[in-house]
Amino acid sequence: MVQDPQGQMGPYAFTRLNLPWVGYDDPAFATVKSDYIIAKGLGGAMVWDVSLDDFANVCGDGANPIQTAIARVMGIVQPVTTTTTTIPTTTPIQVTPVPTTTSTQSSPNGTLIAVKTLFN
Repeated sequence: MVQDPQGQMGPYAFTRLNLPWVGYDDPAFATVKSDYIIAKGLGGAMVWDVSLDDFANVCGDGANPIQTAIARVMGIVQPVTTTTTTIPTTTPIQVTPVPTTTSTQSSPNGTLIAVKTLFN
């Protein structure tokens, strides 16, 4: 793993087996990028793939540390939450049938057309 001491580029990792290097963001560099967004007055931040954050705290930096770092710099106080509303099912719903009529007409070329009218 290699990190730029001046913080001008993000961290990357490689092996000595001539395999491709892999660049990635960590919480520290996500903070650098978020500071840049604030300094330039840009509209916000975007995360390409949220599944790559550490939601299970495997690395020990807390749950989803990259998104937490971004939220902290961007001034987001509370994370977005999902609210579920339960509709009670104890009251039966009455369905009133809609009266319909069907009529058959002929078009100018002699083809039969069936027309169904929902309301009389």
